[in-house]
Amino acid sequence: MGHVGAACPFCSLASGQHDQDLVVLKTSAVFVTPTLKQRRANPGQVIVLPRAHIVGLPNAEPALLGELFTVVARIATAAPAVFGAVGTTTFNNNSAPDQDLEHCTSMSSPATMATSSSSPTSRNKPPLATSERRSRHAYATR
Repeated sequence: MGHVGAACPFCSLASGQHDQDLVVLKTSAVFVTPTLKQRRANPGQVIVLPRAHIVGLPNAEPALLGELFTVVARIATAAPAVFGAVGTTTFNNNSAPDQDLEHCTSMSSPATMATSSSSPTSRNKPPLATSERRSRHAYATR
């Protein structure tokens, strides 16, 4: 079973308790942060999440879904200009079998010529980006 409430690192981030330098955007119901395991070859990959602890899209109210995907669209619009992307790829996570954190997420990843032919599940993943680099990406995306 995943983390819930205070034990959920996403809930902690949403509440302002930790790592506010990594929060790209906050609305009344949604926030955006760089992915926790951002890869250097894929700058600008972010996660859009509800501020409340929601496990998956089926558990979200229609108003929250509207706000969540409005923010996803804003990220998809900004990615080409900010990161030189040719588009974006968006994934939603709804309690996947290998998921450690049970918090609804929508991951948006800029698609560049270098990344457009690779899958996020590729076995030859480049090294993770440093926390400093993730903070710079958060700043650039704001």
